[in-house]
Amino acid sequence: MFDTKSFLNEFSEISDNELIERLHRLYPTVDKDTRIKFLILLNKLGDNSHYDTIENYFISDKNAEVRIEAAKVLAFNYERTQAVKPLIWVIKNEENLDVKFTALRLLVALSCKEKFKGQIIDTLKQLLSNKRAKMKMEAIQSLSILNETSACKELISLLTTDKNLVKLRAIQALGELKCIRAVPFLVKNLGKESQDLWHLSFNALKKILGNELEELLLNRLQRLEEKKPNSEDVLPLKKGIIKCLGEIGNKNHLQSLISLLESDFMSLRKETKSALEKIDPQWRSHKSISS
Repeated sequence: MFDTKSFLNEFSEISDNELIERLHRLYPTVDKDTRIKFLILLNKLGDNSHYDTIENYFISDKNAEVRIEAAKVLAFNYERTQAVKPLIWVIKNEENLDVKFTALRLLVALSCKEKFKGQIIDTLKQLLSNKRAKMKMEAIQSLSILNETSACKELISLLTTDKNLVKLRAIQALGELKCIRAVPFLVKNLGKESQDLWHLSFNALKKILGNELEELLLNRLQRLEEKKPNSEDVLPLKKGIIKCLGEIGNKNHLQSLISLLESDFMSLRKETKSALEKIDPQWRSHKSISS
């Protein structure tokens, strides 16, 4: 078993550069676990003069753990634009999901290097089409962390996926990124049966529109009432909007909601009363006719 501490003590009198050279000389003779430890040491020592050699370690080794450690050395110590490509290869080709996630998180950390950022963002966007839902969700979160607003179009396309967790994660990201183009799609979600979908869409809309959200919802509700007052098709959306207005809690719009108590739909009247109670438990004092 390779003892890192003993090894370093043995070579404590030599320079880092000489230690790096000795590690490379010994590397072909050691087992998998020791190769991993050597690569970790090379990374700590900042080996930046053996690109081709380390790239060969990455290419020739069949072990995923060894490959990712070699990829780390290249990405963190070399300024070449291609130095990040081994990590991207790991994300696209490794079967082990944990290894993929490790590589993906390393990419996010490396995005602070301007020369890598374009490749990294392109890779994350491509992962939004990955067959694995977990990879999609990890990519969504990464784009959100990086505040990558250029991904809004791709994230909006995920709002129609049948993978519910992916959809919910995309909604959260669109809110964090304040993607104004997502507003019509998020408003539409307010009429869905899923409470998770309603809740996250409402929160995303608040982040995107701020104080302008209430006016948008009132205008949308008014248009629906004017154009389709008796349509069951838009009833879920009306109820979803009313619920939002109840959560916002602005007493200035009590009369607009009170007028909906005359609706022919019992479920709409019930949702309206619930919203009114949240806004002002004394709402009946504003009402000219009894409910």
